[in-house]
Amino acid sequence: MEHTAYVEGLSGLRAEARELPPTKALAHLAAGLEWGHLDDGAIENARRHLLDTLGAAIAGASQAATATVLHVLERAGEDQSATERLIPGHAPTRLGLLNAAHLMGTAAHGLELDDGFRPGMMHPGCIVIPAILLLAAQLGRNGRETLLALVTGYEVACRLTAATHPQARWRGFHPTSSAGVFAAAVAAGKLLNLDAKRMENAMGIAASSSAGLFTFLDGGDVKRLHGGFGAREGLFAALLAHDGLVGPPNSLESANGYFHSHAGGDLPANDYSALDILTAGGPADELLISHCYLKPYACCRHLHGPIEMLLRLQEQHGFQARDIDSIQIGSYAVAVAHGQVGWSEMTTAQLSMPYAVAAALVRGKVTPTEFAAAERANPEITGLCQRISTVLDEECESRYPGLRPARMTVTLNNGRTFKDAVDEPPGEPGRRLNDAAVEAKFGFLATPVIGEQAVNLVLRQARELEECRDIAALLKLCAVH
Repeated sequence: MEHTAYVEGLSGLRAEARELPPTKALAHLAAGLEWGHLDDGAIENARRHLLDTLGAAIAGASQAATATVLHVLERAGEDQSATERLIPGHAPTRLGLLNAAHLMGTAAHGLELDDGFRPGMMHPGCIVIPAILLLAAQLGRNGRETLLALVTGYEVACRLTAATHPQARWRGFHPTSSAGVFAAAVAAGKLLNLDAKRMENAMGIAASSSAGLFTFLDGGDVKRLHGGFGAREGLFAALLAHDGLVGPPNSLESANGYFHSHAGGDLPANDYSALDILTAGGPADELLISHCYLKPYACCRHLHGPIEMLLRLQEQHGFQARDIDSIQIGSYAVAVAHGQVGWSEMTTAQLSMPYAVAAALVRGKVTPTEFAAAERANPEITGLCQRISTVLDEECESRYPGLRPARMTVTLNNGRTFKDAVDEPPGEPGRRLNDAAVEAKFGFLATPVIGEQAVNLVLRQARELEECRDIAALLKLCAVH
């Protein structure tokens, strides 16, 4: 479809939706979005994000948290499906649809390698893609229908989180699961052909499962589960709405709704009905799948800019950890908070600014291996952690969340200092990873699990996914046989 036709068609749909309050606006947009509304960029990025999430899920399938979820589901008798189900990175199981989505979502979020959307500080892929991929396979849907559902889910995820960030973060909510449940509901609803009324029902049902706290910064491994919680509950909400369950209306802007509970009373008189949610997070005439990022490093996104700067300075000046007296990182408040996170577990290490930056310098790379127990006990890394500090930079704070800026000063033992700055880390829309890098990342993550032959076949299908007649064929390639 020509770009002008795409703009006119999508603009008309948006104009209709913008006459409605936020919940109905998103439901109307989700129900009305068609393949012809997608431009080449949206389709290309949908393919890239699906492939990236598949890689994260396949690699994350063997992680301890994922294995625990599978073990508990099996022990609880949740693996009694009449037919085998294919889940990326796993041998065929008899888990039901909802539990399969829970398992895949946990795996996809399990290694801090999943995609994200900066203005909303959330990870849409680990929520939306498990819900739609497994449902599409069960329903016999094709690649085009799956990609359209993906774009729909990402649009809701991005608009909703951008409208409530950073207020929701400072109230302690993790947007990936707390907002992601709405995105999974409408994405699955798209595959179920829900009309706008039933889309709103699905969102109303999903609202009661809107949860996920930042308590994971205090330790433990619960963060891995947030992808699974959002994927499962959003899919469940869509299925319930499809079968006629009525959800509460206006679940976002209601006085008892999501905006009030998760973002606080930041609008005059708490009147959220006038919020133009279709302009939140990016241009109203663009689909926000094209504004999402892909990760090059296996850790929290707020740490990527400092990692890139330190690796660049090391390459330019040749210093090692033993040469460093101190490293000071200036950034925005959300990133600076990660300077206080420890590294006693893999989860916290991947969220710790000092640890991730130190590991990057010592090891020269940031893959899941750098966060394993052996590296967390490496005295060269932990010793450098003690010499890394984070401070609030007012200029960086003023530019966030429009950008993720950071500044760095490295001071050596001999008194020499080196400085660097970054406005946004690699992988953002303005600094996209190229197709070769995206495919290489998938190969690195998936080859040890499913083998080189299957990886090559997946890559071939992913390049022209809109031509795939049955998405189950892609899932089959991603499972362990």
